[in-house]
Amino acid sequence: MIPPIGLLAAIKYYQAGHINIKVAAFVALGFFVGGYFGGIFAQPVSDPLLKKIFGVFIMIVGLNMFLGK
Repeated sequence: MIPPIGLLAAIKYYQAGHINIKVAAFVALGFFVGGYFGGIFAQPVSDPLLKKIFGVFIMIVGLNMFLGK
């Protein structure tokens, strides 16, 4: 459901003049490449280890949000 909803939202934001096409293309390319390589690197990792890595990452992000500016 994310692609159709995201596409419709992006069209509305673009019509309102709130999207920088160059930045949006760069972000989209980053998602595409990151998703591809992330999938490659995540496949050989066991589920419990992947969950622990994700948990640590989320804790770091949370602490950064809590303690950051």
